[in-house]
Amino acid sequence: MDSVAQRTADQVRQNYEAFRKYLPTLLPEHRGQYALMKDGVVVGIFLIAIETYRAGEEQFGLGNFSMQKIVDKPIDLGYFSHDLSQ
Repeated sequence: MDSVAQRTADQVRQNYEAFRKYLPTLLPEHRGQYALMKDGVVVGIFLIAIETYRAGEEQFGLGNFSMQKIVDKPIDLGYFSHDLSQ
């Protein structure tokens, strides 16, 4: 795996586990929105997936963040957490 892919995989894994813990507190006010995550911390909430992705890429660079849709049951997309079709 190249370095960007490895960084992304590491971020996704760390962030997904943290996101599951944050989810109960995020759902009441942010259901259906997107969490931008970096190093296991929610660093932003966005209404639209592409805005989340662009903010992450601009602030942290490719492979250094992940995003997760705030829904009742989180979906682990692994490396594909950057999928914008959700």
